[in-house]
Amino acid sequence: MNTKRKLLLQDYIESFHPFVRLIGSSVLCPSKQPYIPKSQLLLLYMLYKQKQMTIKEIAQVMHSSSSAATQLVEHIVESGLAERVETGTDRRQVHVQLTADGMRQTIEYKESVLVRLADVFAHTSDESLEQIVRFQQSIIISEEKNEAKN
Repeated sequence: MNTKRKLLLQDYIESFHPFVRLIGSSVLCPSKQPYIPKSQLLLLYMLYKQKQMTIKEIAQVMHSSSSAATQLVEHIVESGLAERVETGTDRRQVHVQLTADGMRQTIEYKESVLVRLADVFAHTSDESLEQIVRFQQSIIISEEKNEAKN
């Protein structure tokens, strides 16, 4: 690794953690919404996007064990935000999906996040924001390809 790249990566690391704290605390858990732990909130977003998921799928996406995914699901089921649904073909195969209340709360959270992100990036040009998004997407795609190889 050359010296310039090493310095750039060090600068990235030093600026990354304060940025994540800013985004994580104020964006993922907006103060106007009831508190939901980040792991549960991420699960709600995944279910919103995927409609239904199995425990195995949730564990894979969350990079956790099936037992940890089951515990996470149990919390949102107990709070009435999601429900377990048996498939018609195999009673052992259970899907998790949002309830109407879970869907409503997830949409409210998404709207709060968008409003907060608009504030965070208010002084960022559309071109710069597009570069940030493309940069993040390229890292995610690259890492997913690396994970698939391993």
